[in-house]
Amino acid sequence: MTKKPGRQAPKTKTYRQTRVKGNTEEPSFIEIARRKQILDVALELFAEKGFQRTSLSDIATILKVSKGVISYHFDGKEDLGEQALRHGLSNYSKFVKNQLNNYKSSTEKLLRFPHACLAYVHEHQNDYLMYLDIQSSFASLEDRRRFIAEQDRGLRRLLVGLIEDAKEEGGIADVDPGPVADILQATVDGLSGMECADPGAANLGACEELFRGWLQQYLAAK
Repeated sequence: MTKKPGRQAPKTKTYRQTRVKGNTEEPSFIEIARRKQILDVALELFAEKGFQRTSLSDIATILKVSKGVISYHFDGKEDLGEQALRHGLSNYSKFVKNQLNNYKSSTEKLLRFPHACLAYVHEHQNDYLMYLDIQSSFASLEDRRRFIAEQDRGLRRLLVGLIEDAKEEGGIADVDPGPVADILQATVDGLSGMECADPGAANLGACEELFRGWLQQYLAAK
C-alpha cells in the first residue's frame, strides 16, 4: 500500500505577515511589549559589540527566548537593524519633545531646541556612532539614503511647525521657515557629531548660547 503523506502543521505567520495592509487587527499588548524588549536589548548589544558582531542568537540569549521568537517579530537581522534605529530615534524624539514641553511659547521652544537635542546627545554619547554603525544593516546605499532622508524630513516638519506657530503667536518676525529649520537642523547635527566623536572637545554650553543669540537676533530683525 502506498503510504499517505502525513498532514503538515501550518507554519506560524510572522509578526510582519499578520500586519499586512488591510488587516485591521491591532497588535496585542504582549506583542508590543515583546518587540520593545527585543529592540531595547538589540540597541544595548549593538552599542557594546557593534552591529556586525551581534547575532540574533546573542539577543535571544539575553532575553532567554528562542531565536524563533525574534524571527517572528523581525524579518531577519537587516529588518531588526532598521527597526532598532527607528526605536532609538523615537526615544531621542520623545526626550526632545519632553524637554521642549517645559517651555510655554513656541518661540522659547524654538530657541531651546538645540539645547534639548544636545542634552540627549551629552547623556547618550555612544548613540550617534552606534546609529552610523547600524546603518550598515541596509542592503544598499539607496536604502540608507531613503531612511536618513525620511528622518530628516520628520525633524524638518517639527521645526517648521514650531516656526509657524511662533509667527502666529507674534513671537518672531515673518521669516521663511524653511531655511531657518535647515540651519537649525544642520547646527544640531554638526555639534552632535562633534560631541560623540570627541566628547568634551566642543564647549556645548557656549555653542548653544552663542547660536541662540544669533537666532534670536535674526528672528527679531525682520
